Amino acid sequence: MEKPNYKKEEKSYTIKPNQWKSFFSNFSVVIAVAIGIVLVLFFLDWVVGLDIFLLPLELWEIELDVHKLIINFILSVFGIAILLGGLNYFFLKGLNFTFYEDLFTIQRSIFSVMLSSYEVPYKNISKVDFNREGVFNKIFNSGTVNVDLTGMKKRFVKLDFIDNPEQISEYIQKLIFRYNRLEQAKFTEKHKISKIMGGL
Repeated sequence: MEKPNYKKEEKSYTIKPNQWKSFFSNFSVVIAVAIGIVLVLFFLDWVVGLDIFLLPLELWEIELDVHKLIINFILSVFGIAILLGGLNYFFLKGLNFTFYEDLFTIQRSIFSVMLSSYEVPYKNISKVDFNREGVFNKIFNSGTVNVDLTGMKKRFVKLDFIDNPEQISEYIQKLIFRYNRLEQAKFTEKHKISKIMGGL
C-alpha cells in the first residue's frame, strides 16, 4: 500500500461517486436482462410450449411446473440484483478522490477501515476528458471522468458515476494548469537566482 506524502494543512477537495445512481444503474441493467429472458421464455411457451423442453426430465419421472420455474427465476434475479447493487453501493461509498495542490489521491475503505491509497501527481497526467455514455447517465447528469497517465504503473484512472462530469473534468484541468504554471514560475526563479549567484 502506498502512503500519501501530502501535508494535512494543504487545501483539498474531495469527490465521491454517486452511490445511489450506481445502484439504480446496475439494478436496472440486471432487471432489463431478466425481463428480456422472461419475454423470450414466454414467447417460446406461446409458440412451441416450454413443456417440450421438459420431456427428457419426464424419463426420470421428474415433474416441473414451467410457470413456477419462471416466477422463481424472476424472484431470484430480483434478489441477485439487489445483492449486487448493495455490494456495489458499499464499495463506492468508501471510494474517495481527494484533490490537492500537486496531486490527487484515490482512497478505498470499508466501514472506516482503509483498504488502499494511491497517489496521482499532476505532472503524470497527460489528458483529462469525460463521457456521458448511456441513457441513464444522460438522464441523471452523471458520467465518467477519464484521466490518462504517463510515467506510472497505471495507464489511466476512471472516476465512475460522477455527478456533473463536465465540470469536474474542467476543475481537474484547471488544477493541472495551475500546478504547471507554479512549477514553471519556480523553475524561472531558480534559474534567475543561479545566474545571479554565478555572476558573483
